[in-house]
Amino acid sequence: MINQKVYFIHSLFFLLVFSFSSHAQKSSKGKSSDVDIDVELWGNLSYNYKFNKSWELTVSTQARAKLTSPEFDQFLVEVETQYNPRFHKLVKPIKIGVGLRYIGALDDNDYENHLRLHADFLYRFKFKRLHLDYRLRGQFKDELKRKDDIYKNYWTKDLRNRIEVGYDFKKWKFDPEVFFELFFHDELGALNGFTKCRAGVKTNYKITSNHSLGVKYFMEIGMQYYGANYNHVVVLSYQYKTKSKKKKKKKVRFK
Repeated sequence: MINQKVYFIHSLFFLLVFSFSSHAQKSSKGKSSDVDIDVELWGNLSYNYKFNKSWELTVSTQARAKLTSPEFDQFLVEVETQYNPRFHKLVKPIKIGVGLRYIGALDDNDYENHLRLHADFLYRFKFKRLHLDYRLRGQFKDELKRKDDIYKNYWTKDLRNRIEVGYDFKKWKFDPEVFFELFFHDELGALNGFTKCRAGVKTNYKITSNHSLGVKYFMEIGMQYYGANYNHVVVLSYQYKTKSKKKKKKKVRFK
């Protein structure tokens, strides 16, 4: 029964990727309009180390490519840490995180380097097998070695609000989660305010206690001066987790 479910999910996943890829290729061949549609594939590798019940560190790398183009157009490396205060039951559902990301991007055959900082506030509400997660993220991004003097040392700003709902099914390892996220942008000479939203679904498969695989799909709608931009994104991820081992206290024997 489990094998049949796994085969069904794999078939559905590849069917979605193929259909979105065909749709994007058809739209790119058609006449230009106010609506742009792209299909992207992201691959993510991450390592998570848990120091204790409160502190953890994650190092990850990611490559992004559009299925309408055979080349990767973005490469990311990120370091992030999160802290979970546990001194009272009221703050146990809270996590606070900070992170630094390097972004290498191809733009019109020119390679650009960016740095992005972010700070997170996360809260989890749990009721039996159902959980609801809220994340508020403030992020700041700057391009390294800008050519235009007016933009030097100028950080673009984004405020992101994400809600995620998941359910833990009995005897089922592919527990689904759905999410929705809003982006509010602030940049000199660009469209500001509400500029982007994402909605999608994801699941993870735990191979062992340390190794896990993930699949995520979301649709992204970006607001532009000339119209809307639609992206269909499929994310494949692998994560390796470890944690600090507790040192056993040696018993002192008295003679």
